[in-house]
Amino acid sequence: LADIDRYRAEIAPEDFTKLVVFAFSREAKRVGGDGRWLDAAAVIDRGLKRLPDDRDLLSLRAAYRHNHGVEVHNQFARLYNQGKMAEARRVVEEGLRAVPESAMLQADLRSLR
Repeated sequence: LADIDRYRAEIAPEDFTKLVVFAFSREAKRVGGDGRWLDAAAVIDRGLKRLPDDRDLLSLRAAYRHNHGVEVHNQFARLYNQGKMAEARRVVEEGLRAVPESAMLQADLRSLR
């Protein structure tokens, strides 16, 4: 990013956007490579501060947050199927604090009522 910023005046605006998206998406992929989905989404959030309306970054952010929701859902399902309802509730509630937009986790929580 430092090099991109240093040469910004010499880079066409559309190329600048592509380079910034590439830099943030590559770093997010590195960070999220071991399943740290929310950390990867946080990297993308930093990119969105620079390019708030970029569709690629918004899509990546949603994908990383969705991946986190899937992992939480899988934990929830395992606990639910084992009859560990209090633990299942705790897991899904924590997941919803991290990704409140997750329809899957919202449905999981409703299934406990």
